[in-house]
Amino acid sequence: MRRITAATLTAIFIGFPLAGHADPGNLISWFSNSLNELTFTCQTAVVKLEMLDNGVARVRMTTNNLAFSTNASFTVVRSWPRPPIDVTDGTTLVVSNAGLRVDIQKLPFRFTFRKPDGTVLLTDTNTFGLGYATDGRSESFVMPPGEQYYGMGLVLGKPLSYRGQQRVLYNARAGFQSGAMTDMAVPLVVSSKGYGVFVDNTYRQEWDFNNTGGTQWLVVVRGGEMNYYFVRGDTPSEVLDRYTQMTGRAPLPPRWTLGYIQSKYGYRNWSQMYAARDAFRSNDLPCDALVLDLYWFATSANRMGALKWDTTNFPNAPSNLTALAGAGFKVINIHEPYINRDNEPAKTNFNQAAALHYLVANDAAMTSPSIMQNSGFYDFAGYFDFLNPAARGWWFEKLRPIINDGVAAH
Repeated sequence: MRRITAATLTAIFIGFPLAGHADPGNLISWFSNSLNELTFTCQTAVVKLEMLDNGVARVRMTTNNLAFSTNASFTVVRSWPRPPIDVTDGTTLVVSNAGLRVDIQKLPFRFTFRKPDGTVLLTDTNTFGLGYATDGRSESFVMPPGEQYYGMGLVLGKPLSYRGQQRVLYNARAGFQSGAMTDMAVPLVVSSKGYGVFVDNTYRQEWDFNNTGGTQWLVVVRGGEMNYYFVRGDTPSEVLDRYTQMTGRAPLPPRWTLGYIQSKYGYRNWSQMYAARDAFRSNDLPCDALVLDLYWFATSANRMGALKWDTTNFPNAPSNLTALAGAGFKVINIHEPYINRDNEPAKTNFNQAAALHYLVANDAAMTSPSIMQNSGFYDFAGYFDFLNPAARGWWFEKLRPIINDGVAAH
């Protein structure tokens, strides 16, 4: 059985500025409401600033007389306290609360984010600041010497700080050395100066920390509004604390899941699992779990989606799992989202899932499963719809016997 070859993520994006790039121009008028939201009408765009908390402000921009989106965010779940603000109008408009100050330059329209004592944290560039074009929206900031930029999700092959680097945020399987990994995009950057910027936009994003010779950094979104949150925090942990208040916090997993987990492609039988156990323990190396790749359910396409042990190479699962647990090893079994259509033992699961409309389909009623083909891996198969809660319940009930055998996670 062979893996699907993952396409290398290629990104040719540093063509900044955008084609036909323009900024909002000068401020024409502004007004505020009782929700700490200020709306700025500029020559070519409308911008909103919301002072949501003592350390958080939200900026949005729309153009071409388009209304601001009223769709709920996929990620921001917090109900904001919106503490009292002060607004002082002069040559520069100053908006502040107990923990954050935002200066709005009028000619041309630009933002500067400050501490209450006036210390500059982040400022728009004079050249553009907010910008737009037919193929995207952007925001350009000044990049002071020595400032470092961290975050933006899981990716290999990049240094810890993105200063001098570029990053495309577009979830995909990305090539790395001789294989591939999932490039997990998180559109949050945390600065060494004491702030974070979170861009709440689901379209492709392009971040450049080497713009104009390393004096500016910018972010481009390739669709939708420019919609970002400025998050103040004197330490990275304070920024992350406010960020997770915004987006929600996952429950803590069992403690063993935070230890070292050994995975490879792959252990082919219990003997190889025991060899790994012995190698770790004899060399006094910590390890809390071993991962079984697809060999646990065998290498033939007709077993893809059967969700059953290959009892030839993995017989007597309960006793072997108990033996590994006695040495301090949990076992995790991987799963693939495919169910073989034509052959037992997977065929029964395919028919049941198709009848229940649990497979990704070609029609809105989910009655005509979309069949995928990959010779030798799963041959002809349906793709399981894990977005359906009832489907997830069905899948995990199929795994109940394996869980009862002693498998710790999936």
